[in-house]
Order: sequence, then C-alpha cells, then structure tokens
Amino acid sequence: MRRTSELLPPTQAGAKVGNIFVVEKARHNRSMIATVIGLHQSTISRELRSNRGYWHTQAHSLVLFRRQSNPPPLIDAETWMVTEILIRQKWSPEQISRWMKKHLTRPISHECIYQHILTNKEAGGTLHSHLRGKEKREQHHGSHDRRGKLKNRISTS
Repeated sequence: MRRTSELLPPTQAGAKVGNIFVVEKARHNRSMIATVIGLHQSTISRELRSNRGYWHTQAHSLVLFRRQSNPPPLIDAETWMVTEILIRQKWSPEQISRWMKKHLTRPISHECIYQHILTNKEAGGTLHSHLRGKEKREQHHGSHDRRGKLKNRISTS
C-alpha cells in the first residue's frame, strides 16, 4: 500500500476534486479516500454515486450545468416593500406567503420572509418587533399546586 502523501497531487485550486479521482483509481475504499482528502465519508459516497464513478472533469461540468439550469430566485425590491408593509400590519410570514401565492406571479416562502426579518434585525431594523407572539409567556417553575383548595377539609393522614 502506498503512503498517503504519494496518492495526492501537488496542492492547487480544486485539488480535492482531483484527489477523489486519483485515490479511487488506486482502488482504495471510501473511508480511506475520505481520510486522505480530508472530507467526510458521506461526501465521497455522494460524489461517487451522483457521478456514477468519479471523473473530476465530468463532475465539474455537471456542477456547472446544474448551477446554470437552476439559478437562485431573485426577489425584487417592490415585493420586499409589500412584504414589509404587511409585516408592519401584524401579518404573520405564513399569511403573507399564502396571500402572495394567490395574488402575485412570484410568491415568497415564509422561511424566506423570516430570513429577511432576521437580516433586517441584524442591520438594526425593527421588522422583528412587528411579529406576533414576541411577548414572553409567564413561566411557572416548581410544583406549585394551582388547583382550588377545599374549605374545612379534614386531613386523612
């Protein structure tokens, strides 16, 4: 068996991608490949499975194709303005999402709205203060009995 240092080509941009190819060609198992490259074993398995074997040039071109065919959705400023107005009117992100799905051509998920609110809060905004349920409920600790007391009760012990 060769030493790990003999299996790896010189460090360069994208070396990890080529390393899977090199180490797999040396007929090592996936846990050895993961150890050599410094990635998790599940990552190696996923790469080998998704690319039916591993050819780093083919894998790279497939990644580029997937990125082009499914670009991230862009939400325009006007849509965010409508969203922020509804949040200030005490609408929940779930309600906003459902309303937009019915009335707009490009709806937004409630998770995306929550992320927008969090980004706004981190930037010093006040959108988070308009969400419902921000008041903390009273917490009861211990085993205090909250049931009614019987008057003139006679103890059995």
